[in-house]
This record gives sequence, C-alpha cells and structure tokens, in this order.
Amino acid sequence: MAVVIVLITYYEPNACQLFFLRRDLNGWHVAGEGPLGFHWQSASPHGDRGVITFGLETRCEVTAFDLRVNRHMYTVPVEAGYGAAIIPDSAPDSCWEVTSHRTTDGLHIAGFPPPLHKFRAGPDARRLEAIGNARHFLWATQRQIERYVISFNSIPYKDFPRTVERQRVTSLIFADAEFLLNSAAQTVKSLNRLQGPQISNELQQDIKHLRDLHEHWEQHKSSFAHPGLTKKKAGVGFAMRHPGESPWVFRHDANGCQISVLRVEDLWNELELIDKELGRLNNAELEGTCFPHIPEDENRPVRPMPQP
Repeated sequence: MAVVIVLITYYEPNACQLFFLRRDLNGWHVAGEGPLGFHWQSASPHGDRGVITFGLETRCEVTAFDLRVNRHMYTVPVEAGYGAAIIPDSAPDSCWEVTSHRTTDGLHIAGFPPPLHKFRAGPDARRLEAIGNARHFLWATQRQIERYVISFNSIPYKDFPRTVERQRVTSLIFADAEFLLNSAAQTVKSLNRLQGPQISNELQQDIKHLRDLHEHWEQHKSSFAHPGLTKKKAGVGFAMRHPGESPWVFRHDANGCQISVLRVEDLWNELELIDKELGRLNNAELEGTCFPHIPEDENRPVRPMPQP
C-alpha cells in the first residue's frame, strides 16, 4: 500500500488530492482519494481491521506534525509543505486528532499546523447559481443556433413536386426555430434575474414577440395571412415594430440567417460578448475563496457563428 499526494496546479487555488493505493496480483489501483486533511477507513483482507490514511498540507516552515489515532501517537514528517501517513490495523471506529506541529526553528507548537492559504469567505452561492443559470440558457441558445443553421443546409431544394421528405425537413426547421426562441427567451429572463450583462433592448423585444407568437400560433397565425387583418396581444406589438412582416418566415441569404425579423448572427455575436462577461463575473466571484476552480481566459477571442 502507498499514499500519493497529487498537486493539481491548474486549479485556482491549487488543489491537493491524497490517493490511497493498494497493490494486488493485478498491480496497483486506487482504493480511496480525497482532499488533504481527511482520512479513510479502508477494508482489510485480513478481517474486520482496516487502514487509516491521512494527509495534510501546510506551510513550508512546518517540519512535522503529531497525530493521535485512538491512544497511539505518531509523528508524521512534512516535506515541502506536505505530510502523509498510513496507519494499519485500525478499528472501523477509530478516531484521530492532530495535537501539535514542529517548525524549522525548533518550536513545538500545540494545535493544528497553519493552513497553506488564507482565504476570504466562501463565494456567494446564490450569485454563482444565477451566473450558472444564465450561462446554461445562453449556451443552450447557441446550440440551437447551430442546429438551426445546419437544418437550413439540409433542405432538398430540388424536390419538385414537393415530397413528404421535403415537408418533414421544413417542419423540423420550424421546430429548431421554436426551440431557439424558447431558449433565447429563457436567456433574457436569467440575465435579468442576474442583473448583469443584457441582450440589447431591440433583440429582447423581437425575441419576446416571436417566442409568444410561435408558442401561441393557434391564436395568431390566421391574423398574419394578410397585413390588413386585425392582430391581438403579441401580434399587435410585432406588427407595430415590423409592419408587413410575418413571424413564420425563415431566410438564409446574403444578409444572414433569419427567423422572421431576428437576424441570428446579431444574436450570436451579443451572446458571445455576454458569455465572456459572465466568465469574468464567475472568476471575480471565486477569486480568493477556498472553492477550487479553473480560472477562465477573460481575453479569449470571440467565436464567429458557425456556418453550414
């Protein structure tokens, strides 16, 4: 058996894991793992006794710490800020305590060794959740944009007369557009709840109107058969903003990919900038806390919208 300490440097702050390894006829394998400062009671092949593994991360001036397991004392050496011990033949209900530590200048000090890092209070869980919700719906919208663009490229334009397969593909483009509008509306809602970066007001209005009209098509579709017909509810706002336009028109031409009046490229570009800002907010919320995380690259280039 062995203890291996692994330092994961790409986390901020750096995360340390203690791995308990056991060897059998098939070689070495991991029998337990966790953060330093914890221990595990592992099953033993010899009966009801087990093995305690213990690891600790501290400052480099600490040379050893004293560990009590049940009534027995152990002195565990510390090198480069890390110390680990294996204590075999331990009962399943064993208890442990770090009683004191020793330093490079010869001091023997009671109590747990000082931690390697000093952290501020933990992150705001509600704030992190709000950022996560916003990114969830933002990424879902971007995925739907990708699917919508791919769907357009799959239309069998040469089908004439129109086949059932052509009708099916066209219907699925309609469905991808609806899912895109739904996720975009949820993105607007989650960004409003976060009170952070926002989609532009013009796009917000078009998303809201189109999403409502598509979801409640049975109330509105007949009124858009002609510009002169009476509109109601969401149809009124859409018709006032975009006279003569229809919510159920899909285009992909030199001007871009559009769901009616919504140019998808414009939405994608705004979402990319917002995503970068959400990454910055996430970094700021976690910086200096004891919550291990991988810092995001706040200067990553903006990704162009995928093309068919």
